[in-house]
Amino acid sequence: MSTLIEVEREDGSVTKYRRHPNGRGFVAVGADVHPTALVSRGAYVEPGAHVAVGAQVYEGAWIEEGAEVDAFAVVGAGARVGRRASIGHNARIGSRAQVAPGATIPSAGTIRRDTRVGARR
Repeated sequence: MSTLIEVEREDGSVTKYRRHPNGRGFVAVGADVHPTALVSRGAYVEPGAHVAVGAQVYEGAWIEEGAEVDAFAVVGAGARVGRRASIGHNARIGSRAQVAPGATIPSAGTIRRDTRVGARR
C-alpha cells in the first residue's frame, strides 16, 4: 500500500493523495486512474476525476474534480483541465493550455499550447 500525502487547502480542508506507480504524480483518494495511464511527477488528479487507459498527464498538469480524460488522450505539462470537463479519446491538450470547467474537447481534438478554451468569464 502506498503512503498517503495530505495537502491542506486555503479553506482548511485536506485532500489525501497517493503517488501513481506510472510516473509518480499525485492521485487523490477518490480519483480513478488506470494503471497504464501516465501521471508524471508534479501532476495532480483530484477526487472524482477519471483518467483512462493509456492517457498521459505530464508534469505540472492539473486534472480538477470530476474531470474526464479519455483513453490515449494527452494533457501537456502545466495544462489545467477544469471541473467536470471532458477530454475525448486521443485528444491532445498542449502545454499550459486551460480547459474551462464543463468544457468538452472531442475525440482526436487538439488544443494548442498556451490556449484557453471553454466558457468565458
